[in-house]
Amino acid sequence: MRVSTVGEWLDMWLELIKPDKAAKTYVSDKWRVDKHLKPRIGTVKLRDLTVLIATQMLAAMAKDGRSDSERHKAGSLLRRATRSAVIYQQLPSYPLTGFKLPNVKPEEKQSLTAEQVRAFVAAAEDFDNLGHVIQLWVDAGLRSAEMLALEWGDFDPVAGTIRVCRSLELITNTVKEPKTRKSRRTIKISASTVQELIKTRPAGAKLVVPNSDGGYFWQSNFMKKVFGPIRKEANLEWVTPYTFRHTMATLLLRAGVPVKVVSERLGHEDVMTTLRTYTHVMPGDQERAAAVMESVLVPIQESPVVGENTGQRN
Repeated sequence: MRVSTVGEWLDMWLELIKPDKAAKTYVSDKWRVDKHLKPRIGTVKLRDLTVLIATQMLAAMAKDGRSDSERHKAGSLLRRATRSAVIYQQLPSYPLTGFKLPNVKPEEKQSLTAEQVRAFVAAAEDFDNLGHVIQLWVDAGLRSAEMLALEWGDFDPVAGTIRVCRSLELITNTVKEPKTRKSRRTIKISASTVQELIKTRPAGAKLVVPNSDGGYFWQSNFMKKVFGPIRKEANLEWVTPYTFRHTMATLLLRAGVPVKVVSERLGHEDVMTTLRTYTHVMPGDQERAAAVMESVLVPIQESPVVGENTGQRN
């Protein structure tokens, strides 16, 4: 079947990739197609698509106030769909050679101070006796989908650990395997968090963060009904669940905890992922390196030169 317009191809392409895409990725792709691509270039004949038309689309998005990040994602999506059009013989050749995507400046993520952590925990406790949830979240640095899938059976009070072995699918709200092999992990938590969990664990409860029926929270409902009111109460409305994860990593790295340990705690697939994300929060490394070299070089400077003031000729 041969399609005529860019919009028709985008719809067909989405159906082609759907079986092999994670539900979250597919929904994001479809949203961008429906929100950005089809309204702007959907009626363009597929064979008439050019770099100029694609660039004008990105310029129109900028005029509408879309961020560089969102424009980059939309342009990248158009590239992928167009390359597939060549593979499926909808186009004779790739028409977007030289199409440049916007540069995206890395967003500097904020972390909580110790005082802000305590304020958030206190607000959660006042809201619905959920102080232990926030304390554990900051301590372990879990992803949202991991935290909402956590069961009390994953908590070992003797060893002082929690076991991450499942997460919630965003679209279907069903339990799935962790994101990657390294995401399946056991995390040592602080003694104070262990005691708080022991003290607050409800008898017979299954989930650490249950909804009103004792089941799994939809992430959107949790944000609206629980997280939003808590951060408003704490006067920290910029905070997201990811902030807890970032805070844990930042505090540990700044305290000199080896990056490999932090990477394992985060469940990153490799140490390089952690380094790419958190190198900027380790400003003390260069200072520590200089201090080590100072301890080696100062004694050399202070040592007398052989033959100096001894009457010997060098």
